[in-house]
Amino acid sequence: MGIPVLFVYPDFVAQERTGRPGTYDVETGGWYAEGLAAMSASLRAAGHHPSLMHLTAPPDRDEFTAILRRHNPAVVAFTVRSSAFPYCQEYTRWVKEASGAYVIWGGYHPTLAPEECIEVPGVDSICLGEGDWAIVDLAGALSGGKDPVHVESLWFNTASGPVRNPVRPLVENPDELPIPDFDLFDPTSLIPTRTGVATAMLSRGCPFRCGYCSNHRQRAVYPNSSRYARCRSPQNSIEYLRRLREWFPGVREIRFLDNVFGLGRIWLEEFCELYGREIALPFSCNQRPDLVTRQSLAILARAGCRVIYMGIESGDEEVRRVILGRRISDERLTEIFRACREMGIATVAYNMVGLPGEDRKKVLATIKMNAVCRPTSVVVSVFSPYPGTDLYDLSVKKGYAPPHMDYRARTFLDQPDFPKREVALVHTYFSLLVALYRLAGAIPWLGRMLVALLDKLTLSAFFRWSWLVTFGERRALAVRRFREGIRRYIPWLYRFLRGIKMAVARRGVRRTIAE
Repeated sequence: MGIPVLFVYPDFVAQERTGRPGTYDVETGGWYAEGLAAMSASLRAAGHHPSLMHLTAPPDRDEFTAILRRHNPAVVAFTVRSSAFPYCQEYTRWVKEASGAYVIWGGYHPTLAPEECIEVPGVDSICLGEGDWAIVDLAGALSGGKDPVHVESLWFNTASGPVRNPVRPLVENPDELPIPDFDLFDPTSLIPTRTGVATAMLSRGCPFRCGYCSNHRQRAVYPNSSRYARCRSPQNSIEYLRRLREWFPGVREIRFLDNVFGLGRIWLEEFCELYGREIALPFSCNQRPDLVTRQSLAILARAGCRVIYMGIESGDEEVRRVILGRRISDERLTEIFRACREMGIATVAYNMVGLPGEDRKKVLATIKMNAVCRPTSVVVSVFSPYPGTDLYDLSVKKGYAPPHMDYRARTFLDQPDFPKREVALVHTYFSLLVALYRLAGAIPWLGRMLVALLDKLTLSAFFRWSWLVTFGERRALAVRRFREGIRRYIPWLYRFLRGIKMAVARRGVRRTIAE
């Protein structure tokens, strides 16, 4: 006989205001989580009854306990990001005080910082690595009245101290796993589906070792770590997408969330041929500029790829190579963004500020690189030194950050040549500066002089004034809330405006080819 299992998903981001410590801006969520849908499918196949508490904003205690009592779960499973750690601590206490249900934590943070998580009061066990079969074994033991303390991949809090079980081998062939339980999520409550976009993930893991990423530490927990990066077969991927369309018939576009989409050329060719014939929807995906080629771009474009997300990360070649572990030249970056324009594919560039060893001049190089590469959109984040990453170890060793951090902070590293306030300021005005440099560079005759003036302004003492940070943060918050409101309440307008932006980007192809 199966038991009810409630997944608790804190799907929001809270960031402390730079000028007002203790005050947090909350970015509400509404995003699909592939890992939860995958575990839900495994539980259902084993006869259990999974459900979801999808927290798109921080709840108060009464709201949380009311939802908990309505589901009346035997097991409450938290998915814990580092930034959600303090909230999950509080919610775990609420669960124990309201129902006494069994509590298990899983996700990135328990895998990367298991000792910290197993010591949290109220946590009965934690899961290291993938939980598809571990959660099923746990639920099976509890439903049969057995002690689950020997379940692989789980650590247990017992009266005699923690029990640390080994991590089981990962599933090497994703085709052996059930199709995710999309029904765990309500499509009307998700941000992408409100605008006709469905998210999908056909692969697991990543074979690369970027300094800011925890993938290599996550891979290391498995006994068969060499098989960490794996993908569903093209045929099984199409079945996945058919089921996705059944769950969300209104889908107009698919956003693939794989770390790097279509790593193998043979897989990519076979999948894109099937996709164009049987799915035929516009899509977007993630790529690495050091891997993608004109040939792979042509394959993607023919299959319906409209947008590619790629990381510039830093415009300083030495920072990319030494700090980030990404061996790619400036020339290669500009060439591949140009190739995307020529193929009619819009681009979104990922960037980071506040990296170890970075200063204002190196960030200025990142701003200028974005102006030269001319992505359709620019995304910038403040570097977060997450546990289990090489750059976390470096940041703590150098004294730039404490060993334990509250990841609700807006900035993290405090470096002699790049203090927190300056990081916050550059982050706030990054996109505006990219636009100004791009505009200045496009003006004949005056371009060089305008760029030199921008350099002087950006590096001047004026641009360090604290009031600029406060003003910029308030402006960014207002813009984000406006965008969220349009996407939530007027989705047709959001689709229309986004379509115009992408159409304008594609119209620029003729100009690019004529250059």
